[in-house]
Amino acid sequence: MKENIAQMAARGAKLWPSKVAIEACGRTLTYQELDEQSDVLAQGLARLGHAFGDRLVISLNNCIEYILVSFLCTVHVWSWLVLT
Repeated sequence: MKENIAQMAARGAKLWPSKVAIEACGRTLTYQELDEQSDVLAQGLARLGHAFGDRLVISLNNCIEYILVSFLCTVHVWSWLVLT
């Protein structure tokens, strides 16, 4: 069975909550932290009025937050534009 990235992360959070999912810029996020933090970001964007199909502009350095926001947009099917 094929999984999308959201399903893989959800499965990872259940099976290996304390295993490292992302390591970047000298920091790490476990599968549980990735799941929780992406949910918090999604809820915050929803409170600001963003919904399915919206376009977001992201201006971040290459850091763990960039990876987290990229993951969030992929999971919630938001279009995103990266400004570097």
